[in-house]
Amino acid sequence: MIQVTNVCKRFDGNEVLRNVSLHIKPGEFVAVMGQSGCGKSTLLYYISGMDQPTSGEILFQGRSLTGISAKETQHLRLSHMGFIFQKANFLKNLSIQDNILFPAFQAGDRPRRDIVAEAEALMHRMGIEAIAAQDIRTVSGGQLQRAAICRAMINHPKILFGDEPTGALNSAATKEVLDILSQIHQEGTTILLVTHDAKVAARADRVIYLEDGRIRAELPVGRFAAGQAREKRLADWLANMGF
Repeated sequence: MIQVTNVCKRFDGNEVLRNVSLHIKPGEFVAVMGQSGCGKSTLLYYISGMDQPTSGEILFQGRSLTGISAKETQHLRLSHMGFIFQKANFLKNLSIQDNILFPAFQAGDRPRRDIVAEAEALMHRMGIEAIAAQDIRTVSGGQLQRAAICRAMINHPKILFGDEPTGALNSAATKEVLDILSQIHQEGTTILLVTHDAKVAARADRVIYLEDGRIRAELPVGRFAAGQAREKRLADWLANMGF
């Protein structure tokens, strides 16, 4: 689905990313880890077309994201990609449901009634239908992040990007969000997320460790049994990385 080849990013004379190459297969769940400042979020932004690298090439389903217009990039993101960030970044003047609907209205390729029905089905699945009409400032962080997942899934993305999606949540809300993401992955959606949390990364098929802008190592955690055994394997591996 995604092929990254020799991607570099230079900023004010510093190399943020250094000849990064990787591939992500359809239906794969990949987590990117590393110390703060290693280039994790920068890499995610380039892979998702939010920004352009200094050099290198990024292919999404065989199509180059390097050098395409802002309009083309926006259409691609709306039609094929979903995004979940540490903070939901919802519009304060819209209700929970209207925030979820917004990307689908932007895409403009389905009747309103179909979009509303899709949003209602997603909110029911996430257990937040009762807060549909509420102001975003009146709900919990866990509820808001489940709403963010609804927003990310409203256009049936082929890939879901997450930048520290559980970073602002307590342990109970984190588990709820991870369970939802695992279900979405099992249904066939490709997931790429950046995280500092080994429990989050342990849900992935593969963990990529980034250090000083380079990929230092990868661990196919999906080959280990899910649960505490997998978390222990990953924790030991990360300790060897100096994480």
